Amino acid sequence: MVVQPDTRYEFSGSLRTSGITTDSGLRFQIFDAFDKGNLFLSTENVGGTTGWLPQQLEFKTRADTHLLIVRIARPASSKLDNQIRGTVWIDQVSLTAEN
Repeated sequence: MVVQPDTRYEFSGSLRTSGITTDSGLRFQIFDAFDKGNLFLSTENVGGTTGWLPQQLEFKTRADTHLLIVRIARPASSKLDNQIRGTVWIDQVSLTAEN
């Protein structure tokens, strides 16, 4: 997503899960497309079976941030049984600049 530098943003989205296995579930991640060191944010881990869970992040872009990547991620699990199974639904994803 193209963004303005030095601007406050609010990200929101909802996740619903069914039977997500392992200790490392799903989450939204937002980061600078060119330099993760500039900005890297993540919502909380969602696993198991849940109803709709709203996720929210507020942040300010840096002076040299112009492009963000927004994705659903599942970081690798360190457990022996680390293969993920289950279903996730995603809804109402938005990124808005604050005035």
